[in-house]
Amino acid sequence: MLSRNKSQDPPTLGATTVGIDISRLPLFQIYGKNEHGQVAVQAYFSRGELVDYFEKLPHCVVGIAVDEKYASTARYWKKKLEELNHSVTLMAMEFVRTHSQIQEDVDVDAKAICKAVQRTV
Repeated sequence: MLSRNKSQDPPTLGATTVGIDISRLPLFQIYGKNEHGQVAVQAYFSRGELVDYFEKLPHCVVGIAVDEKYASTARYWKKKLEELNHSVTLMAMEFVRTHSQIQEDVDVDAKAICKAVQRTV
């Protein structure tokens, strides 16, 4: 089973770039780095916890990988996070896969998404 980070408070040096893996429903895997390139968050959140976390987090760049199966979910989260004043980039799964250490066709993680969105900014 997936482990979860129970902490709801953003770190002191909050994440400036975050990748969200929406393919692991009902939990969302997030991975974020601060402006110094240090890991600021690496956790799993439920839907409600994810909204609470991003409400408390200052403006950041968020990347979400999109494939056919989760396209509407990705668009929903893009709209939701933009309402919270975050910049959201939707990226094709093929683009994200080039930044993944996992070379399987199915699995892309939040760390690869974070790395990919840093390349687009």
